[in-house]
Amino acid sequence: MFLALLLVYAALGAWSSGQPDGAALRAAIEGRSAGLFAPLRLWGQKVLLTNPAALAFLWPILLIACGALLALDIRRRATCALGLLLPLHAWAYGPGDHGLQHLLTAALRLALAYAKPRKE
Repeated sequence: MFLALLLVYAALGAWSSGQPDGAALRAAIEGRSAGLFAPLRLWGQKVLLTNPAALAFLWPILLIACGALLALDIRRRATCALGLLLPLHAWAYGPGDHGLQHLLTAALRLALAYAKPRKE
C-alpha cells in the first residue's frame, strides 16, 4: 500500500512541479545516452526519442495507473512488472542525482512482484 501511495504522490508531484516537456526530455535522453551501453543507447535513440512529447505526457499517467492498481491489488505481478520499467528508465535516462532512489524503488517493485500472497 505504501508503494502505491508513493507512486500516486510522485505522479501528482510531477504534474504540479512543472513536468518536463518533450524538448527537455529529448535533451536529457540525448545527454545521458552517450554514456550508456549499446542496448540502452539504441532503445533511447530508436524508441524514446521518436516522440518525447508523448512520453512526457504518458509518464505521470503510467505512475498514477500503477499506483491505483497496486492500491486496489489488481494484477499485482503484472502491475509491478510494468512499474519496474518506470524507475529503470528514470535511472538510465534521467538526471544522476536521483539514481539511488530510482534503483531502490525498482528493487521494491521487484520484491513486491515476487512476494507470496497472504493466506487468510
